Amino acid sequence: MAQRKLDLFVQSVKNLNFKDYLFLSADTVVVFAGRVLGKPENSEQAREFLSLLSGQKHQVKTALCLLHGPSGDRFCQVETTDVTFKPLSEQQITDYIATGESTDKAGAYAIQGVGRAFVESIEGSLSNVVGLPMELLERVLDEKEWRVRRRKMGKDTKGD
Repeated sequence: MAQRKLDLFVQSVKNLNFKDYLFLSADTVVVFAGRVLGKPENSEQAREFLSLLSGQKHQVKTALCLLHGPSGDRFCQVETTDVTFKPLSEQQITDYIATGESTDKAGAYAIQGVGRAFVESIEGSLSNVVGLPMELLERVLDEKEWRVRRRKMGKDTKGD
């Protein structure tokens, strides 16, 4: 999916001068017992996902894809982090779903939000579980010697 997102974006900006850009795309899923848990379609599916994960270990997998405009070189890799949930009560699940946080999140939870309370342990990259494996990104940028100019965004930015 991350590769597809990247390709669709690049096709949509055909007139862009690629030599000045590094394009990044990522997509995250939760995997439990061989089943991929994407974003829940509704609150019932969110309840199902959270009930499955309750008291269990699962994997969070984020595919990271990069396209280096100047060289046309591509990089894609999947980062995996093991996450173990505490046992959850039906009331905890109900209350969490009521926050709205489970919507639009792989596995129906956001570790960077209220969902953090469900986590007993993490083995691997926390930023991967959030949705962008920063350690992998930094390593690839260093290894490939792709330099990224970092800009502070805000109301003082003049768009340069």
